[in-house]
Amino acid sequence: MIVPQLVLAQPDLLQANPGFENASTMANWVRTGTGTNSRTGTGRRSGAAALQITGLSAAAFTTVHNVQHSITVPATGTYFLTVVAYARGAGNTVSVAVDAGTTADVDGPAAPGGTLQNIGNTSTRISYTQPAVNGTTYHPVLYARSNGNTTVRWDDVHIYLSTNNAADITAPAAPTAFTTSMSGSVLSFNFSQGNDNATNRSGIAGVTILRNTGAQLLNGNVTLNGQTHYNANTQIGPAVISSYTVVYNGPAVGTFSNDLTGINNASYLIYMRDSALNYTAASGAARLFVVNNVSGIAAVSNQASNTSLDGLYVAAGDTFIISNNSTVTLRAGANCQIDGAIRVNGRLNSGAASRITFKNGSVMQHNASAAAIPLVTATWQSGSTCSVTGYTNAVFAGFTQNFHHFIWNCAAQTNTFTVPATFNVLGNLAVNNSGTGALAFPAGTSYSFRGNMVLNDDVIFNATGTYRFIGNTGVQTISGSTGTTPVFGNLAIATSGSGSVELARDIAVQTTFAINSGAVLNGGSNGSSLIIAGDANFDNNGTYTAGNGKVVFNGNANRKIRGTSATRFNRLIVNNSSVAGLSDRFVTLESNASVGNLLVLQTGGVRTNGRTLTMEQTAIITGSELQTTVTDEQNYCNTDRTSFVALCNEAGVPQTTGGLRRLNMGPGGRTTLAAFTVGFTTPASIAQTNFTPVMIQNQGAVADNYTVRSITPDSPPGTSSGSSVDYSYNLLEDVPGGSNCIVRLYWHEYMEGIVFDQSWCAVVHSNGTIVDYFSPNFQSPATATNTPAFWSKQGIGFQNFSPFSVSSSSSILPIVFEFVQVGLQQQQPVIQWRVSSDEEVKYYQIERSTDGVHFTAIGQVNAYRNRTATTYQFSDVQPTSAASLYYRVIAVEVNGSTISKQVMLRKASGLSGISVYPNPVVNHTAWVQLQQQPAGKYSAILIDASGRQLALWTWHHAGVSATSAFSMPAAVKGVAYLTISGPQTQQTIRLLIQ
Repeated sequence: MIVPQLVLAQPDLLQANPGFENASTMANWVRTGTGTNSRTGTGRRSGAAALQITGLSAAAFTTVHNVQHSITVPATGTYFLTVVAYARGAGNTVSVAVDAGTTADVDGPAAPGGTLQNIGNTSTRISYTQPAVNGTTYHPVLYARSNGNTTVRWDDVHIYLSTNNAADITAPAAPTAFTTSMSGSVLSFNFSQGNDNATNRSGIAGVTILRNTGAQLLNGNVTLNGQTHYNANTQIGPAVISSYTVVYNGPAVGTFSNDLTGINNASYLIYMRDSALNYTAASGAARLFVVNNVSGIAAVSNQASNTSLDGLYVAAGDTFIISNNSTVTLRAGANCQIDGAIRVNGRLNSGAASRITFKNGSVMQHNASAAAIPLVTATWQSGSTCSVTGYTNAVFAGFTQNFHHFIWNCAAQTNTFTVPATFNVLGNLAVNNSGTGALAFPAGTSYSFRGNMVLNDDVIFNATGTYRFIGNTGVQTISGSTGTTPVFGNLAIATSGSGSVELARDIAVQTTFAINSGAVLNGGSNGSSLIIAGDANFDNNGTYTAGNGKVVFNGNANRKIRGTSATRFNRLIVNNSSVAGLSDRFVTLESNASVGNLLVLQTGGVRTNGRTLTMEQTAIITGSELQTTVTDEQNYCNTDRTSFVALCNEAGVPQTTGGLRRLNMGPGGRTTLAAFTVGFTTPASIAQTNFTPVMIQNQGAVADNYTVRSITPDSPPGTSSGSSVDYSYNLLEDVPGGSNCIVRLYWHEYMEGIVFDQSWCAVVHSNGTIVDYFSPNFQSPATATNTPAFWSKQGIGFQNFSPFSVSSSSSILPIVFEFVQVGLQQQQPVIQWRVSSDEEVKYYQIERSTDGVHFTAIGQVNAYRNRTATTYQFSDVQPTSAASLYYRVIAVEVNGSTISKQVMLRKASGLSGISVYPNPVVNHTAWVQLQQQPAGKYSAILIDASGRQLALWTWHHAGVSATSAFSMPAAVKGVAYLTISGPQTQQTIRLLIQ
């Protein structure tokens, strides 16, 4: 809105007819004195006519006045009244002056208060300023008398109030703060008024707008030819250019609208007018250029010279072209709106505090072929696009701003162009062509991308940079078909709301990768790869939707898959070929994961680390993406490998939780042998291979899910380590019952017991106490797979699960150790054990260890070979001086052997006579026996493996041999520790509570 600086009751210039443009008669003007007055076009300053008075007298003044062209002074305050008019003679001189009349004296004073001036045949400004009386209404009075010429012509008369005691003779400044809009073919623009310059300012009163509709943007200062007031219908002839027309002349208003129907281009000149009828100087006039081609064909405005503008409007669908070697400068304070396109082949300069706004759908195409021509600084609204073309290695500026859409398309580029750290793209980023060079982001900086990213040529994302995709609505796509795979340093998917990121091309991450909480990443539908390179991990704290995408671990260190919930992959590929050591090529799970299509273990594998890796029904485990069938998977399993799923943690310790799980095996699901390509990652020697896979086929009536949980370096209960593969393969089914499985186990020679016979062995299952099934029910040779050191054996008919092994025994081993315990008698360790029956036992071998790992035989006891339960004992007559001793009993049978659980004796103060049995504890009841212990108070504390107290008992021991029963909490199962303390002894015993 244009607001005058001085808010006073100024007269309406046009209605009062001060410039004599609109009335055919002079009815509003009253003459007194000698002469005749009439309307004439001769000698006018502006508009259509001037007031001509002939027959002037040399002896007295002829006056004219207009009471309708009046102004009233406010009731309070100090004001000054100024009357301004232009006069000229018709040859010789006349004497003229101006003054003001009031309602009390409409004809004005007899003699004017203003200075009497002699003028000739040139329009001359005549003015008079005097103090104004509050509440009084004034109107202009014009005085003239002959001084050799009897004719005078008056034009552009005005009266105004101000607070200054002198006339305002200085032109106002140019208008500022352009804003433009287009509705159909109607252009609307407004602007803030410029200052009314100088000390005696009268205040902004109006505006005059000129328009030129030529095809070219016209340049130069357009002079108003000394005219002060204009008729809106009058053709105006500025100094050089004759094609400008007055399209508006009147009070200062907030908005001007102009219908451009049928007009392709228009140049506007805007002049501010103050109350003293001064107009903005030609050099300060505001300049607005509009491109508007309503026919729909892009209007082309080639700027062939240097031009300065205060405003530029390009309508939607139209194009403004700055030609080669031409410059358009946006002057200080300029305000420009682009709804269409600007094509800069020359130069577009932005002045101080100027504003150019690119609206939704607009395009700025900057041709950077000319050296060092910077991008114009602008406001890039949502939906606008900045496109850079023609870059040929000359450095140029202008990237330090917030773009919306940004396109880089420079086919002639041969070097790397690095954008500044303050480069910011709020919408889509497209690199269509970077020649033989690349577009690069600087090191150590952070960038947030909110829109789609199209990478059709080389882009360098620095390894130390941080890049975040944060679009919060719709799908944010990373796409592109050519160029080197872009490698992000630190990449975060940080979308929110309904936003997501979809991969439609390969990308790589070098340092860190994360899907933030609440964010969504979609693997896409075209098989694109997310490459986790370098030492980056896969951190999923949001949502990963696999689609048809791939996640490829291809780096130089052990990495992790982790997050707040399980991650489902379509294709998970491990190819850590740049890591030298085999055990360092693994990806470790720190959260559960599943695979729907392919698990490719090309170079390296996955450590389950107590978590579950699930293979869906049709998923395949192979060594190459080219191997996608069940046959390929089985061939992979039948070959000694260095890449597999390791059922252990990063230290190589087998895990009793998690594992490799396969879904829906059996009727309605997968009915072939399913490979569990499992092993461990810490070999006993450099020559040993870690791959010890398992294959399962469910022939039962009910489909189920199966898991290989761990492979531990111990024989299952009920087998002899000497005559078996001394490893337990722990297999589980989700729902017990209904299974009838073929089980094939694989092993290496270093895993075999000393008397294990490869030519006479079978797959056996243990129920945790005894071997309850083996198949086939006769021994047969094992099968050599890849090398003679890699063997496999298959059994059928398995309906119970965990654990399994391979044994050379010829029958199910019936022996069951009901308990094994150790205590002191006469300062000698005494081992006691009880078996349910031992018809097939030849003798019992007793072994001792000081570390619980390495055992040495210390004696044997012949078996009674009873069908009923029998108790045995053995005294260690030469115990070592170690503080703790471990014992176990081996039942050597006709066709094998069975090893008992080990028990521990801890000596304190040279005395100990404490034993606990049975161990394992059955029915949650154990007996504690004290022998040769001093009388006093005793306590027993039961704790779990983490040190948490489960139960506490205290009692008084009389000093004679006594046995006490202790009832364990019903909820306690598994491994626990019972610490018994007395006046001179303390002993901790490891219990297994069943």
